[in-house]
Amino acid sequence: MLKLYRLSHFLLAPLLLHSAVTYAAEGVSASAEHGPTGQRYLAQGDNRLAAASAALSRCQNAHQQGPCDIAGIDGKAIATGTKLRAQVPSQPYPLYLWQFKHGASTVFLAGSIHLLKPGFFPLPPPYEAAFAQSQRLVLEVDTSKISTADMQRKSMQYGMLPAAQSLAGTLPQQAYEGLGKALRDYGTDIQHFQRMKPSLATQQLALFAMMSIGFNPELGLENHFRKQAGNRPILQLESFDFQMELLFNAPLATQVELTTDMLAQLPEFEALTTNLVSAWLNGDDQAFIAAMAAQRGESQAVKDYNRRLIEGRNYTMTDTITGYLNQSGTYFVLVGAAHLIGKEGIPALLQSRGYQGERLLSNHQFQ
Repeated sequence: MLKLYRLSHFLLAPLLLHSAVTYAAEGVSASAEHGPTGQRYLAQGDNRLAAASAALSRCQNAHQQGPCDIAGIDGKAIATGTKLRAQVPSQPYPLYLWQFKHGASTVFLAGSIHLLKPGFFPLPPPYEAAFAQSQRLVLEVDTSKISTADMQRKSMQYGMLPAAQSLAGTLPQQAYEGLGKALRDYGTDIQHFQRMKPSLATQQLALFAMMSIGFNPELGLENHFRKQAGNRPILQLESFDFQMELLFNAPLATQVELTTDMLAQLPEFEALTTNLVSAWLNGDDQAFIAAMAAQRGESQAVKDYNRRLIEGRNYTMTDTITGYLNQSGTYFVLVGAAHLIGKEGIPALLQSRGYQGERLLSNHQFQ
């Protein structure tokens, strides 16, 4: 499934991006738009990633300031970050940002989107103001503490099939052929993925798709705030191994279903992603829930996996955050936005334990 809220966890794993283009799609065109001026820049490429990268480079070379976003690819319009931000309400609206206080502790609980477009910045001021007040930054996982060599080793440990197995032998023929065609559209050969479990191969395709419509892993909220951390301690709610285990050690049958679902939703990828990100930008929980529901699978195995991925982790994250609330200091806790909504979202779980929190609005002024 092409789930941005799920991809947030995928991107914590080291991505084995293949830089060598082994297949060329029939010529692909892309356009990039300079947000402040609306000027468009066209480019061609042998595949979707190459065309998008060339269009962005043309725009960035022409403008030293202001965001450049992908505005179209292969004849299809793409919603830019600048235009999506322009649609937020003019009146105060709720952010994915909560403030909990208990004794000498304050926890700011912020909902992250782990990939964003340049046009999404600057963030609404309360995010930056809350972070400025915070003494500690808390992430799901702080990947800066893990060496590149260890990431690669763990990718091999968790994400690869046993030596006697292959991706071709694991996926049904129709899914394997569909995955191969999709990867060719982004300039790579499925033969590079033969040792990968379906979840890792699917992760790679999802990342390629995100990047081709302008989402940048370097612009996620984790990187944004980590770069500003300064001398703040950086804590983590989970371990890298836990997240790798959750992703890559799901039953192979479930991984196959997830791959099949993703391929089925690939034609609607941009619309599904835009709906989810737009709901986050507007603080619209109902739209966010609907956008997630539109991407959920139907089988019980996939539903169980989704529950482990989101609701199941909410309880353990809440346990750790409860610990912060019973200490002293100010914490800025950044988790995937999907963990913050619903009756089993972290804010609701904290309130059920007696901790009073406030959801902040876009015009919130700190005392």
